[in-house]
Amino acid sequence: MRSPHNTGRVIGILLLLHLIVGLTTPYIILRPLGAAFDASPIVNGFQIRLAVMLLFVGGALTIAIAVTGWSIFREYSFPLATWLLALAIANFALQCVENAAWMSLFTFSQEYAKANAGDASLFHVTGIALRMIWKWVHYTHLLIMVSWIFTLGVMLWRTAVVPRALAALLPLSLSVC
Repeated sequence: MRSPHNTGRVIGILLLLHLIVGLTTPYIILRPLGAAFDASPIVNGFQIRLAVMLLFVGGALTIAIAVTGWSIFREYSFPLATWLLALAIANFALQCVENAAWMSLFTFSQEYAKANAGDASLFHVTGIALRMIWKWVHYTHLLIMVSWIFTLGVMLWRTAVVPRALAALLPLSLSVC
């Protein structure tokens, strides 16, 4: 069994990885795809696939953080530790659904780029519907993700496995979302 100090270090490293790999980089890469229906020259298949893979890794990191802290978190509050793990699993599942929506947007944008001018109106209506589907999946995912971050911040504060100042910054970072 790891000491709380070592567990705190591992959680801190996993949180930094999650911030870089799962929350920041993929959305920066995916920004051009989310901005328009058409396939712009900036968007390429490799970038989109890389971003989606990074999002999968980011979703898995939430589970890794919850599992890493489980032995310490459950001692302080078993219900909160269970919620943290459940929210991490729900986050990963919703990340998978959102990734499918991103790939659908990408495939749609490629087909739109190949289409005739006469089919543009059909693509426009379908594009709006597809974008709205992605939007609501994304908002649902954000709700679960923010709930997970808040619960993690509370658990880190209660257990003090990381400095309390850092634990307090985690829920405050929700204003960035």
